[in-house]
Amino acid sequence: MHPQLTDPSVYFHYQSLYAKKIEEIKERVARGEKIRAGFFVVSLSMMGTKSIFINLLKDELFDAKLVVIPNYDNLFVEQEYIKAKQMFGDENVLQSFQEDGKAFYTFDDMFDIIFFAYPYDDGVMEIHSIEYFAKQGVLTVYIPYGYIVSNFSKNIFISGHVVSCLWKYYVESKLMYEEYLKRSILKEKNAVCLGYAKMDSYRNLPVIHKTNKKIIISAHHTMYIGPSNKGIKFSNFLRYYDFYLRLAKMYPDIDFIFRPHPVFLERLKFFWPQEMIDEYLAKIEALPNMVLHTDPNYFDLFAISDAMLNDCGSFTAEYLFTGKPMGLLSKGSDIDEENYNEYFGIKCANLHYKLHTEIEIINFIEDVVIKENDFMKEERMKFFENEMKGYWPHSTEKIVEDIKHSLLG
Repeated sequence: MHPQLTDPSVYFHYQSLYAKKIEEIKERVARGEKIRAGFFVVSLSMMGTKSIFINLLKDELFDAKLVVIPNYDNLFVEQEYIKAKQMFGDENVLQSFQEDGKAFYTFDDMFDIIFFAYPYDDGVMEIHSIEYFAKQGVLTVYIPYGYIVSNFSKNIFISGHVVSCLWKYYVESKLMYEEYLKRSILKEKNAVCLGYAKMDSYRNLPVIHKTNKKIIISAHHTMYIGPSNKGIKFSNFLRYYDFYLRLAKMYPDIDFIFRPHPVFLERLKFFWPQEMIDEYLAKIEALPNMVLHTDPNYFDLFAISDAMLNDCGSFTAEYLFTGKPMGLLSKGSDIDEENYNEYFGIKCANLHYKLHTEIEIINFIEDVVIKENDFMKEERMKFFENEMKGYWPHSTEKIVEDIKHSLLG
């Protein structure tokens, strides 16, 4: 990631450019023109700005457009662009790639404000990055696509270069906000804590009466072999992949939903040939009580599930909104402490039933899921109410109100 700049004046310079842009926006609105709002997205599954975008599409004050931009290896941009048009309508989505698929459009002078769903500038093209637009004085906003639970990313989001370039950073939790105020350069100058807008759309989902219990098996992309691996080590897939299939056979009256991270299948190619990947997916499909779930909207999945075998990062916090039991596929307390940050992540991880072996996973299914002996529920709900709930399910409205007030007073 981009190192922290030694000269903080750069960030305050960007803030001065933002102040000028706000005056321009006021003049634009006074002339009866709309505020041009762009929403830059890499993956729809990682779009923490979705509820904001839908809100602004209905707001007469804004002209909102979604732009699917490529990540550093340009894996999904055309597929995600097609999905975005299906989800939001052709007229609301702009194309970032040219017809040859190799060249990409810039969006200079097209937007007054841009909401970013992907905060890693070194993971996208420079012309689509946060700092690129900060230098132009375009108002840059980041609304998290996930809770910051890992140690690997905590400094990026607390004292990192990119978040210091932002006009507005809508921090997702009280604990994260407190940490940001302690260690960031701009502090409350660009940080606001109004809750986790992404989960607002989880409200009001219908209660579905079902016969079989349903367990989500999540799979993170951080697979590794050997102790020398750097960074987070959430994934246990290479350890348990065959066991997952056996679980479905052991419990024919339980439905298992295999939910991989959006980049999981691409990362798996570093370890398995495509033929082996296809064979594994075919085995899942062949099981009558197991399915692969890759839809960008996984809140419906949360709603119908009874529990999760958790192997991912953000799900460690997001699934707390359901009140349902979670089993953490743990590599032990030492690795957990390496993986999860101390101010938020490890607290969420400790609200899981820690599962270290196949036998412990089976015991979790038997005792907690089937017999419903969920003795950790009260502790989970207390943490959710005190540290996470905030304005939910009205964070979206609060953020839009704050944006309007900051622009127009």
